[in-house]
Amino acid sequence: MMKCFLTLLAALILSATVFAVPAELEPILIVELQTGSIDSASDEFVEIYNPNDADIDMSGWLVQYKSATGANWSTKVEIDGTILARGRYLFASNDYLVDDAQEHFNAGLAKASGHIRLVEPALEEEAENTIHDLVGWGETADSAEGDLPTISPESSESLKRLVDEDGYFIDTDINQDDFIISSQPTPASDDSEVVGTPVQDEVPDDQTQPPEDGETETEPEEVEEEPENVEDEGVVLATDNKPVSYPKIQITELFIDPSSPKTDADDEFIELFNPNKTSAQLEGYVLQTGNTFSRSFTIPKLSISPGEYLALYSIDTGLPLSNSGSQARLLDPNGDVVFATSPYEKAKPDISWVLVGGVWQWSATPTPAAPNVAVAPATSTSKKASSKSSSSKSSTSKKSSSSAGDARIIYEDPASIEGSEINKAVLFGVGTLALGYAIYEYRHDISNRFHQTRRYFKSRR
Repeated sequence: MMKCFLTLLAALILSATVFAVPAELEPILIVELQTGSIDSASDEFVEIYNPNDADIDMSGWLVQYKSATGANWSTKVEIDGTILARGRYLFASNDYLVDDAQEHFNAGLAKASGHIRLVEPALEEEAENTIHDLVGWGETADSAEGDLPTISPESSESLKRLVDEDGYFIDTDINQDDFIISSQPTPASDDSEVVGTPVQDEVPDDQTQPPEDGETETEPEEVEEEPENVEDEGVVLATDNKPVSYPKIQITELFIDPSSPKTDADDEFIELFNPNKTSAQLEGYVLQTGNTFSRSFTIPKLSISPGEYLALYSIDTGLPLSNSGSQARLLDPNGDVVFATSPYEKAKPDISWVLVGGVWQWSATPTPAAPNVAVAPATSTSKKASSKSSSSKSSTSKKSSSSAGDARIIYEDPASIEGSEINKAVLFGVGTLALGYAIYEYRHDISNRFHQTRRYFKSRR
């Protein structure tokens, strides 16, 4: 009996070992991307990161590129290597970062807009490939994660994945929310020294060699301890070498051309919004305006609560917003671009350039320090209809029309709308009230007539 029991137990243990399901691996992430440097538009790199505690053999995996609106993906690299646990792997264009990159590819990443993705081919022929990560940049990128591409970097900049307050990479599957522009590209791999990482060679106490005969023993040199936080080229690193991330604050409204008696110098404003779950300190953030972002304002010691809006007026910032067209962006204290508006064209008086539902558009209702509303500006057609309306308009409609400017919707007089119908429910209600009133008013006559008729029919029997 005991022998049978032990045999059964051994079989169960063996089956559990054979059929144990391995833990699911986290996706490999694209953490930095550059489409060109100051020296050459062909200086490109793609850096990926393994968030797992195990090495991963990526042999046969693909790094693929697609243009902004292209239909097909082209393979830039067929990987032949292993990415270490919590490690980085670097791909660079030919003749660029030759000492750091593990693999190279032919240059050709568009600066304005495009896509990069990391693909793990399926083991079985009919199975689908695994897309570990995908990044789309530029307004016209049509296949970005979340259908919201991040902004495109300039030649001296790179796209960097955001990290949370604990130093771990953020992956919301929405490119616009996961990446920022960095003015300090830091390509790194397991074969290169990470920019800004403190390096200190120390000799353990038990390995100190005694002086040889005839030599005088000298005091050991003091080794300066690295500071608790190191700041190098705009990147702040904690003791565990995880970069410190500043909260991502959004620009949500630009009020560009206020009408008299308001002035551009005093009453233009740029609205900020804090989408985070905690308050954010804005000291050191920089607002920039202009087509080349030539005008800047460093925000003083201000804070913004979770879900709160903050309007910064031109009288305080001194930042101009060009009526003929421009844009604005926000940099964190590291110099990284955390948010940029879409460029706007010529602005009309009292119209705001607002972000509503992830889309930049004109609104006839400015809402400083409050949630935005999308109210379409009045068109020339509605203005003409208003000027031709009949003089028999009610006083209410006259007030609405006379006070409406370019920034308000002008409503037509109901009398001038063809084919308008009176509500049938209203007609039925009015008719019922009238009938009830008539019955009440002539109730005595109706009662006499009823009794007379009744007597008449009785006398006829």
